[in-house]
Amino acid sequence: MSGWWAGAATATVPVPNGTPLAGYAARSGPTEGTRDDLTVSALVLEPGERRFALIAVDLIAVDFSLVEAIAARTGLPVESIALCASHTHSGPSGVTDRLHPAQQEPINAALRDAFVAAGADVVCRAGASLVEATVSFGRTTVTGIAANRLDPDGPFDPTVFVLKAQGLDGESIATVVNFACHPTILPAESRVVSADFPGALRRHLDPAQHGVVLYTNGAAGDISTRFTRYSQDGVEVERVGTALADAVTSLADFEELRPVLAFSHTSVELPFRTIDQLRSRFEAAPRPAGNQSDRVEVTRRQGLAILEGMMRGTDTDRYEAHIGLWTIGELTLIGMPGELFASLGQALIANHPERVTLGYTNGYAGYFPDNAAYRAGTYEALASPYESETVATLMETIGRLL
Repeated sequence: MSGWWAGAATATVPVPNGTPLAGYAARSGPTEGTRDDLTVSALVLEPGERRFALIAVDLIAVDFSLVEAIAARTGLPVESIALCASHTHSGPSGVTDRLHPAQQEPINAALRDAFVAAGADVVCRAGASLVEATVSFGRTTVTGIAANRLDPDGPFDPTVFVLKAQGLDGESIATVVNFACHPTILPAESRVVSADFPGALRRHLDPAQHGVVLYTNGAAGDISTRFTRYSQDGVEVERVGTALADAVTSLADFEELRPVLAFSHTSVELPFRTIDQLRSRFEAAPRPAGNQSDRVEVTRRQGLAILEGMMRGTDTDRYEAHIGLWTIGELTLIGMPGELFASLGQALIANHPERVTLGYTNGYAGYFPDNAAYRAGTYEALASPYESETVATLMETIGRLL
């Protein structure tokens, strides 16, 4: 007997036309249609009295109060829930209270409640459908669909992590796919609701073979399809999603995980930097060079002005980041509430193939750039509300927990 019990469920959440979209400051207007439905999906695992719920949702971000709301409706403790946003830039705004840690956002109460209700529903249905199961883990790589968006030769992890639950009768229950990449194929000009490539990934994985498919992002702060995509339309969405699905389908080497479940949760206070610190960073950074230097410089100055405006109007001087660690047999999931740069994600899992980073999980704290980005004064480093020392402290805290 395996000792695991597993169940999964999924639901769609419709987004009404006219709803503002999240992700791009240059968006010209609200949604005017839906390309593909946004989903909320859950995998529930239980090896004994403890229960773990991994929830994957097609949103640009989540906040911790969403986790608390789902916990209240399901009766699960918050530390047993990993709520993972795909970070699609073609989903609605108004669901999370902050799309930037230093700026409070207007809430669409009806839409927010719809996502909470869907999250609670799929967790409850997954929990009610538990069957004895095997839980296993594998990894593969995929190339040509993503890269470092600041430098095509920069740090990038091509690994696709796959967690699957399968009934003892061989029936597939769920497949969790983890891959670090911004779902930003559809551009700012697009005004249709879409899960972007994670939606295509799910469509191209046969439910009979893979069960409920959940996509989770990784350390994707500086990773996207910027240098690898052929276009920014639905055709490219399908190409990238299909390539990722093919990598998952071809994966044959899985390690069965022991029926052991443990989790821990900690919160870290991340102080915001001052405007003077931000301006000092900007002035110290080297001026961009190359064919697109003017465009890069304009983008950097826009980022500086936007962040300054946010920080002047913020109602707080820090962000409480919630870090979750979930142990599933030999596997450890590291929940990061924000956009961790690839090099920092690699540092967390280096020489530890049993570790997986879940980005955009249980909160959104903004960008966590590496030192190279701070030295270069990239948009992400200027858009982050934190000094590099704060990011270093966060990484040290996680390292001690591991």
